[in-house]
Amino acid sequence: NDVDAAITWHPFTSSNIMTFNVLATISSYFKFYGKSSHASGSPHHGRSALDAVELMNVGVNFLREHVEQDTRMHYAITDTGGSSPNVVQSEAAVLHQIRAPKLSQVREIYERVLNIAKGAALMTDTKLEVVFDKASSNVLLNNVLGALLYEKFKEVGPVPVNDKDLEYARKIRETLSGKEKHLDEFIANSMFGEVGREVAKQFSGKEIIDII
Repeated sequence: NDVDAAITWHPFTSSNIMTFNVLATISSYFKFYGKSSHASGSPHHGRSALDAVELMNVGVNFLREHVEQDTRMHYAITDTGGSSPNVVQSEAAVLHQIRAPKLSQVREIYERVLNIAKGAALMTDTKLEVVFDKASSNVLLNNVLGALLYEKFKEVGPVPVNDKDLEYARKIRETLSGKEKHLDEFIANSMFGEVGREVAKQFSGKEIIDII
């Protein structure tokens, strides 16, 4: 609120003005609490938090078919409840991240994911705790400011590099696969369109992109 414009920075493989949209995103931890018990001797006394995590992930994966085309949903199990399979896991947690073109879409999908988590808790007779992690709005581009930044960026020039920098970059590139090494192809074929194809020719085969 009360912000007219914001100038920000993001790491990338080249020095450039971002002219493409960035998806809105939201992340939350979903922590489930059950009841431990011996998995063989008294499994009926147990309430598995790990089962709840797995059921939630299955539900979210089924949701993928019914959201906007550009939506992305990722997750990481941050707490599996332990390493003993003969004990019903009383605690488990998963971190889910949702991306969509607009913040309003992210909020709507998040509510659906939240309902899936509640359903998983209901199915397993466990308790659910939701811990907000972070969120960001989709970027609204400002072409006037972008053009001004680009002109000033050209005056400043790219970050200077020396032989030591080039050698370091060369070692990093040795760890990449064939396709990953071709930054010129990535730039040319991805987000920059016709301009990208022209610009890519200027640094083809170089270890570090040395142009604005």
